[in-house]
Amino acid sequence: MIRSVVPRVPRTVAALLVAGLVSIPAGTSMFAGDAGGADASADQVASGADVYAASCARCHGAEGEGGEGPALNDLRSMQAFRTASRLHAFVRLSMPYDTPGSLSESEYFDVIAFLLDWHGLNPEGVAIDAVSVDELLLVD
Repeated sequence: MIRSVVPRVPRTVAALLVAGLVSIPAGTSMFAGDAGGADASADQVASGADVYAASCARCHGAEGEGGEGPALNDLRSMQAFRTASRLHAFVRLSMPYDTPGSLSESEYFDVIAFLLDWHGLNPEGVAIDAVSVDELLLVD
């Protein structure tokens, strides 16, 4: 069963929205990391697919089926991290296995965007960056 992503909203903002004291115009996002919009997110996912193919697939498989590294094609493998921030921290500090930390910061964000998109864990298409990675929950 696929669960939707529940982005964190500050309590004061949530309370004002519920009370009707604040509104968000249609077509805008309340998440700071969404400045680039859908095109930026699609470009980031495509870039992340390239990073995955070049740096991850040799251990995790072209289809995430695993091999030398664990399988990543199971939704639960992503949801085990509970937040995109924890997933990003693990990948940034531990991967690639033979050269951890060797990718650029943007490459790490790109591959996280790719993995989240692959598993339907970023339904809003938010571009992943230092702000938005902290706002995405991977489980209800």
